[in-house]
Amino acid sequence: MAIRKKGRVEKKSNQRNQLIQSGQAAQPEQPGQGSKRKMRMLDKEIKMQQKQDANSVKWYHSIRIKLISAFMILVILLVVLGTFSYQKAAQGIIQNYESAMNSSLNLMLRYFETVSISAEAKNLQLTRNTTLRKYYAGLYAEDLIEQKKVFTEISSQAYATAMTEKNISEIYVLTETGKPIGAINNLLPADTYDQFAASEEFKLLENLGNQETIWLGFHPGLDIPAEKKIDSYGIYCVRRLFDQYDKPVGYVIVDLSKEFITDTLKTSELPEGSMAVFQTSDGRNLFDGEYDEAMLEEIMQKKAELTDGKGYISYQGNSYLLLEGNVEEVQGKIITLIPRSAIIEQAQAVKNTTMILVVLGGLIGIGLTVILSKEIAKEIEKVNFVLKKSAKGNLTSLVMVRGKDEFQLLGNCVNETILEIKKMIERVQQSSNKIAVSSGYMKTVSEELMNASDGIHHASHEISCGMSQQAEDTVNCVKEMNELAVLISNVNDAIGLMNQVLTKADKLSYEGIDVVNKLCQREKATVSITNQVITNVEQMEENSKEISEFIKVINSIAESTNLLSLNASIEAARAGEAGRGFSVVADEIRKLSAQSEQASAEIGRIISRMKKETVDTVDSVRQAKAAMESQEKTLNETVTMFQGMNQEIMSLADHMNQIHGKMENMDQSKDEMLGSIQSISAAAEETESAAGQLEENVANQMAVAKKIEEAAEDLNKEYEEMERMVNRFTI
Repeated sequence: MAIRKKGRVEKKSNQRNQLIQSGQAAQPEQPGQGSKRKMRMLDKEIKMQQKQDANSVKWYHSIRIKLISAFMILVILLVVLGTFSYQKAAQGIIQNYESAMNSSLNLMLRYFETVSISAEAKNLQLTRNTTLRKYYAGLYAEDLIEQKKVFTEISSQAYATAMTEKNISEIYVLTETGKPIGAINNLLPADTYDQFAASEEFKLLENLGNQETIWLGFHPGLDIPAEKKIDSYGIYCVRRLFDQYDKPVGYVIVDLSKEFITDTLKTSELPEGSMAVFQTSDGRNLFDGEYDEAMLEEIMQKKAELTDGKGYISYQGNSYLLLEGNVEEVQGKIITLIPRSAIIEQAQAVKNTTMILVVLGGLIGIGLTVILSKEIAKEIEKVNFVLKKSAKGNLTSLVMVRGKDEFQLLGNCVNETILEIKKMIERVQQSSNKIAVSSGYMKTVSEELMNASDGIHHASHEISCGMSQQAEDTVNCVKEMNELAVLISNVNDAIGLMNQVLTKADKLSYEGIDVVNKLCQREKATVSITNQVITNVEQMEENSKEISEFIKVINSIAESTNLLSLNASIEAARAGEAGRGFSVVADEIRKLSAQSEQASAEIGRIISRMKKETVDTVDSVRQAKAAMESQEKTLNETVTMFQGMNQEIMSLADHMNQIHGKMENMDQSKDEMLGSIQSISAAAEETESAAGQLEENVANQMAVAKKIEEAAEDLNKEYEEMERMVNRFTI
């Protein structure tokens, strides 16, 4: 349906172009012929009209505010989406970071386990050394040289073991009997074992199984005789030493350096501001930096509040992620403390980027919306400006729309409508001029007819009076027949007078016939003029029908515009939230369509009133025509009666001549004279009756002429009303 409507609009546009090319429509100026100047003048007029209509549309009802509001909804949704995306991204980044930190912690745990397994292997290697076991079993006690040689050999093996493993800081072999061995420090006192056995940590070794290894963090009982500082080692593993006969004779101790532990904690790729602690089974804490035990104690108290031993804690006003992992091989654990600010740093970058993009997109969108709404409002105002001038009767302006969008189609349709209305008004003006001429001529003819009828009325009245007098004389003549002989001379005089009257009556009869003939001719001319008036009024009625067709074209354009608005609303509904701006634009187009329909309805009412008045005029003129046709028939009858009256007068004259010729024989012809007088009396009565009938017919003819004159006046009033309505338009 929308495609067919658009096709009809394009067809109308092509017709308009043909009219313009043929010179029947006003051709807009081409570029270089003042079109730019016209556009500037039109813009100036539109701005003045906008100032005048400033209070007609509130600012918060304008299409610009609606488009900006619709776009701000999208911006708000974009902000909500950005916030939601940031929260999700932050949550994902935090989870990924926590997972990465857990993975890093697990790598440290595996590395510690690998090193601890290697240290345990070195320890086991020494405890399984056959020479070492024989030496401490006392098998070389009888041969001091061999004993010294074997001691040197096993000391070298311990040294080589310590040197081949960079993480081992010292290896000790301590027994109740025999000389103690230090892989690095080989100058241990002889009572080193006794001092070590007297320490607190030695008590932890009493329950050590034959094949077990224990990891500890302190051995101060060994530090004193070995002249070692506690910072020279981190943790150590202890394993029982058995002689050749599987009798426990002492312990093999392997120290891991503190640098190994602290370096491992430092190289764990923890973010800046983090803290890592290695905690041994006997409570020693090894840090990767300068920290104190009080700080760690406070952190451990907060850690105890966590359900599964890990999570977020608050320390010194900052939030930290606390992670913990157990090193099963050394019975220790690693605790890491990571600042939450470092974790969400990437999420913060995402937040900043999102906010910048949202603000930038909002500003760009608002700018584009303002520009677009301004252009739309400007084009609508152009069309509205021309339509307002057309509604006031000024049809000299056309819509000058730039671009190739729907507004150009709308402007072309409005221009085509204005051009067609101008053509229609020109035709109405031509028809009204013809009506004015015809009505004036008909009024003149009706006045002449009134004058002629008035003359006939006076003539017929005189004839009637004469016939009455003649009848009276005839009666007197009958009454005085007995005195006829005496008054013969008087009769001759009366006969002479009668001849004069008959001559005058004959003359009046011929004059009446001439007047009636002239009246017939003018009546025929009046009928011809009336027919011409009917033809002109019918032509005006056809022009009114053409105007109605153009009103249908305007309604079709309004329906097409309304259909475009409906299609825009459907598309906007399909687009959802993104199409609300177009829905607002569709509402504005629908309002424009409603205004066009109102304008066409107003024109339609004017045309309907003009058609009604035209129909009334046609009826009045046709009634006048019918009256004139009846008048023509009456005039023909009047002519016939005048002819009959003339014959009777001639017959009366003949009788009078006979009476005059036989006056001498009147005494002998009294009876014949009496009959003749009776005939004269009858003829006079008939003449009097015919004169009365003529007077009545003339009165009817005057009434018809009066109606014709009134119809001419009504037609003239209708012409003046039509001229007043047409003069409202400036073409």
